[in-house]
Amino acid sequence: MVDDRLGLVSYVGAVVRNARHNTMPIRLGGIGAVKTHPDARGQGFAAAGLTKAMEFFGATYPAIDFALLVCNQSLLDYYARFGWREFRGELLTTQKGKTEVFTFNKVMVANIGGLAPTTGSIDLNGSPW
Repeated sequence: MVDDRLGLVSYVGAVVRNARHNTMPIRLGGIGAVKTHPDARGQGFAAAGLTKAMEFFGATYPAIDFALLVCNQSLLDYYARFGWREFRGELLTTQKGKTEVFTFNKVMVANIGGLAPTTGSIDLNGSPW
C-alpha cells in the first residue's frame, strides 16, 4: 500500500503452494511478511493488504482450498478480526533436508475454496515461505 506522504508503507506477501492436509493433497494460499511502516500503523493498510491478498487468491486461483499464515502469539486477535482461526494441529516444513514440526510461531488458517481445517497435520512439502 502506498501513502502520498511516505511512499510505500505496507506490504503483504502472497504465495500459492501445493501441500498436504493429513494425507490429502491441497493447494494453499500463503500469507507472509506482513509489514507496515511504524508511522503508518493504525490506518488500515495491513487490513487492506490482507483483503486484497484474499481476493487475489479467490479470483486468480479458484482451486485454492484455504489460506495459511504464521504469526506471533500477540497477533492472533488481530488476524481473528479478519476471520482467521488458529490451527491447532502440526505444521510440517523441510529444514536442512529433514521434515520438522514448525514451532517458531502460531499457525492460522482462513477459508477460501472450502472450510479451513483447524486440526490435523499440514505438510508444506518444503521449506516455509
